[in-house]
Amino acid sequence: MHKTGNVVVEGVAIGKIQFLNADYEEQIKRYMTGTEEEEKKRYQEAHTLAKDDLESLLEDRDSLSESEAEIIEAHQLMIDDITFEDAILGYIEQKMSAPSAVLKAVDDFKAMFEEIDDEYLRERQKDIVDVGNRLLRKLLHMKEFSVVGADVILCAKDIEPSIMAGLSEKQVKAILLGSGSKTSHTVIIAKAKGFVTMVGVELDEMEIADGDDIIVKRESDKGYDMISVQKPAIVTVVKTEFDPRYPTIKSKMAARKKEITVITSEDIPNIDLTRCGLKGSPTKVRKTFTPVKNKNCVMVNEGEVEVSAVKLVDLLVDAKVL
Repeated sequence: MHKTGNVVVEGVAIGKIQFLNADYEEQIKRYMTGTEEEEKKRYQEAHTLAKDDLESLLEDRDSLSESEAEIIEAHQLMIDDITFEDAILGYIEQKMSAPSAVLKAVDDFKAMFEEIDDEYLRERQKDIVDVGNRLLRKLLHMKEFSVVGADVILCAKDIEPSIMAGLSEKQVKAILLGSGSKTSHTVIIAKAKGFVTMVGVELDEMEIADGDDIIVKRESDKGYDMISVQKPAIVTVVKTEFDPRYPTIKSKMAARKKEITVITSEDIPNIDLTRCGLKGSPTKVRKTFTPVKNKNCVMVNEGEVEVSAVKLVDLLVDAKVL
């Protein structure tokens, strides 16, 4: 693999590729909007959680450089900015969902920053995006990013400064960014941590894969097999290696005796019912089919019913069905 870009921190790094890519817009499409009061409450809860995250980053101040601490403190001011919050609440009052309101307010502020001539000040738009994304992760119940393993080369279109501040030099060896400049807070933190860094890199996830190995989940008639292979490898998608079959008499009898545990919403504390059921987690059935009947069969007709029954039982025992 050969990639070119603008080097902002020189050096040589060897490691495993890991992509950082959060698709907020796709998550927002699945979001179930509540009433105006519910959306405002959800935003306030997300706001509190996001503030707690920023405060926790500053708790271990000794591990942060001066520039990192200043950036996180700037984010604390941004998240409490009354103009920013009023914009979000205003969009919620216009019947927007809380995540959509955050996204719209962030876009408004980005547009204002983009009109600034000074490059350094113009780059501050990424800090408001950082704050907005942190709010979105809380609203959409998305996990915070974490580096897997050690000796990682982190690839992303862009990395939020607050995420950069939480990266460990023991895990990350280099940063490849699709965008960014020498004056962005992301690059400033990368320099402080000593990460080999390139910006303006054309990144293609189909060309670069995470980690050293490819892990494939293969369906079988007994369930699923997890297969791990080292690259380079060719992965193909084919028809299943087995034909679905009808259940045996033994499995039918076992199924009838099986006790089914039923769990209701009352058994799960602190659950948001608006996110449950068909509305909260819709599914689409793409295809159904009836298994083809196996034509291989044995006709049992011994003349008398009792004799035929004995013959049938013997055949089922021999076939290990009974």
